[in-house]
Amino acid sequence: MTVSQFRLDIHTNQKTGLFMVMTMQLQYFADCFSNCLSHTKLLIAAMTSLLMMAGCASLPDAKATLATPPQAVQFDNADGALPAKKSQAILRQLKLEAGSLDILQKHLALEQQINPENPLVLGNKVTLLQDGPSTYKAMFSAIRSARHTINLETYIFEVGKVGDEFEELLLDKQAHGVKVNLIYDSVGSLGTP
Repeated sequence: MTVSQFRLDIHTNQKTGLFMVMTMQLQYFADCFSNCLSHTKLLIAAMTSLLMMAGCASLPDAKATLATPPQAVQFDNADGALPAKKSQAILRQLKLEAGSLDILQKHLALEQQINPENPLVLGNKVTLLQDGPSTYKAMFSAIRSARHTINLETYIFEVGKVGDEFEELLLDKQAHGVKVNLIYDSVGSLGTP
């Protein structure tokens, strides 16, 4: 198999998926290296490659983390960890001010389970955005008030009322010297020109 045949095969079979491409790559490399490496060295190289791929494929066990009963939320301030009673008082005060805290309490408990060595630090401001309109309103306001840099990450970026408003605001800020960084998911934005 020559290099040009290899490229042609991938080009004509690109809809067959990643496995086919990887298979052809392994066959291509096997053909190239079989003439200059002994079978033992080739086997060692292949096994090492497979072990490296297997190491990249493992994910943490999210089910075990979520199944663990939630612990009491621990807060820190500038002087260190707050007593449990003070942490509970903070949560009660938040509930009085914001109403329902179901989303926040679940999130705080999950944060505590994932990273128990680092308690939550007081003195930060968090605004819970629970629906699209309030989220976009807050995002547009933040973009309008940006002076130096805008870092925006989104999964879906598409043409439409909301997408057009993002485009207009970001281009305007960029024209006024604000550095705009945009990260978007290519699959979620597949239909975006």
